[in-house]
Amino acid sequence: SFAEKANIALDLAKRYPKLNSFWLDDYFASSFERPEVELYRLKDEMRQLPQKPKLTVVFYSTNFGRNPKPTFDACDQISFWVYDANDLPKMEECLAKCRELAGPEKPILLGIYMWNFPKKTEIPRASMQGQLNLAERLMRTGAVQGLIFHCTPLVDTDLESVRMCKDWIRRHGEDLWGAER
Repeated sequence: SFAEKANIALDLAKRYPKLNSFWLDDYFASSFERPEVELYRLKDEMRQLPQKPKLTVVFYSTNFGRNPKPTFDACDQISFWVYDANDLPKMEECLAKCRELAGPEKPILLGIYMWNFPKKTEIPRASMQGQLNLAERLMRTGAVQGLIFHCTPLVDTDLESVRMCKDWIRRHGEDLWGAER
């Protein structure tokens, strides 16, 4: 249950004071009766921890059919992902919709996939380049507050999309995040 998972996370945070964020992945695939009640209970307990961890919800472009607003309101930040590479041309439009639901101040972290999981294929070069170009622009304009490159077993493969991401990070990482990252 959600409560059991929340208690496990809280216990871990008590044991490990550097644990500074709780992530709700596939949260919208669950069917909690009143999810915001559970989330606010968890947030209250998180505030009691010395490190004051952030609560982050992972939101996929395929989740717009559910009403994410109550969940967004309860969380500290949102991790937004375009799940199907065929939808990458709509990434900016989907992100704008996510921003509208989240409000102007809520941090959004943009997820970058290197693999099209629904189709079980590599993301084509042009789509990957478009995703990286958009990510850079969104970071530079402050439309997103961070990028997450999906870490899968793919990162040690010789796929073009992986090489493109590694090269992009080498070229833009320090410029976008500073030398300390």
